[in-house]
Amino acid sequence: ATGYVNVVAYGPIDEIGLTPVVVVNGMNRVATFISLSATLRDASGQLLDTGHGDFEVQPVAIRPGGVGIGYVKFSNAENIPNPRITFDVSEGHSSIFGSDAWTPIAVSEYAAQPSNSGKRVVGSVKNTLATSVVDITVFLMCFDNKGRPQGLVVDHPEAKLGPGQTTTFSGPVFDPLRCDRILATAQGSPTL
Repeated sequence: ATGYVNVVAYGPIDEIGLTPVVVVNGMNRVATFISLSATLRDASGQLLDTGHGDFEVQPVAIRPGGVGIGYVKFSNAENIPNPRITFDVSEGHSSIFGSDAWTPIAVSEYAAQPSNSGKRVVGSVKNTLATSVVDITVFLMCFDNKGRPQGLVVDHPEAKLGPGQTTTFSGPVFDPLRCDRILATAQGSPTL
C-alpha cells in the first residue's frame, strides 16, 4: 500500500524458526530502522506463536520505492502445515545512530558462483554519494526458482570508498539455502 512500508514477500520457516522477509518502502520519504513482528497461525486460524525481527530490516535507511530484507524469528514453529503469517511493520529510531548514519549505496553487479566450499554470491558496490563511505555492508536475499525468499547472505567488504569508487564483495551461501535468484542491497556510513 502507498504510504507505508509493506511486506511484499516472505519465505518458509526454517529449522530454527527463522522466516526471511522482503519489504518495500511505499512512502515518499526515507524509512529508517524498520522492525518486524508477526503472528503465526495454522490453516484453521488458531494462533500458534508470535515472532519478532531477529535484527532490524536492512539497510537501516530505505529510500522511497527501495527494498529492505530481514527475518522474523518464531520459537514454536516446527512442522506446521500451511502456516499463515501476518506481519506488523514499524519504523523507529536508534539512540546510537542518527537516521543519516547509514546510507544506501549502489550494488553494481552480483552473481551466484560455485566455490571450493559450495556456492558464493560475488559482486561489486559503488559509492554514488558525494562523500566517502565506510563500514560497508552488503545484504543479499536468496530466492528459490518460484520467487520465495530462502535466506540472507551478508558480507562486509573492507574498504573506504570515495565518491564514484567501487569495491568487491563475496558472501558464502550455506546448504541447504537455495539461491536461484538474488535481491541485493547495500549500505555504508558517510564520513564527515
